Amino acid sequence: DSLGSAAQTETATVTFKALTAGQTVIIGGLTFTAGANGASAVQVANAFASLAVGDAAGTINTRKSLGASTGGTFTSGTLAGWSTGGPSSEYVAFTSTSSNQNVTNLSASGTGVTPTISTWKEGYTGNSVFISNQLIAENFLSIAPTDPLMYYNGGNLLNPKISSANANTAQLKSSLFGNVVADLVTDVGVQVATWKNTQKANDTVLANLKDQRDQLSGVNLDEEAANLLKYQQLYSASTKILQTGNQMFNTLLAIMN
Repeated sequence: DSLGSAAQTETATVTFKALTAGQTVIIGGLTFTAGANGASAVQVANAFASLAVGDAAGTINTRKSLGASTGGTFTSGTLAGWSTGGPSSEYVAFTSTSSNQNVTNLSASGTGVTPTISTWKEGYTGNSVFISNQLIAENFLSIAPTDPLMYYNGGNLLNPKISSANANTAQLKSSLFGNVVADLVTDVGVQVATWKNTQKANDTVLANLKDQRDQLSGVNLDEEAANLLKYQQLYSASTKILQTGNQMFNTLLAIMN
């Protein structure tokens, strides 16, 4: 696994399992053997906890007073490439001692049930990338591939991996986050204006219908009532659409502010 920064290291959380008498577990170059009464998962974790790189089996046994009463002893090996933290029940965190280089993932073996190992690398907080939410040129984030030719098969510009009638090499090279947001805001504004115009038209139609109803005599009241209800529902629907558009527009403005 390749690590990119001098400060980056690899960490692995090991979930130990119980061992029966004589069973072994081997991690980081150390071999632990369960005693005559076997070893619980917590006892095995305690044995592997709080170790430094270079700790040898005999040294660990003496320092921790390991024996049958503690679940077993280390029977061979020296911890290489890793150090360990304190125990947390049956869990122990292993941290690589070599940073900024390729390291081998921590692995386990032995005659007992193999412990579960979850490995990850130390990284960086994502939000540190975004220094401002103001839509000004200095704060635009430009994203581009290091090699635009990777979109083509074997460098053949006539045979792209991604096909589109409107795509070209310039479009594949770069995209500005600010442009995307601006387009989104513009689209919402157009939609809101359209809904406003639709509502005005519906208001006019409704007013005309009411005038016609008042001017005519001998009309079918049931039919007119049904028509009125239909246009009232249309008016209510248009109002809800307009409210939704305004909420979306205000939300986008709040995000940008």
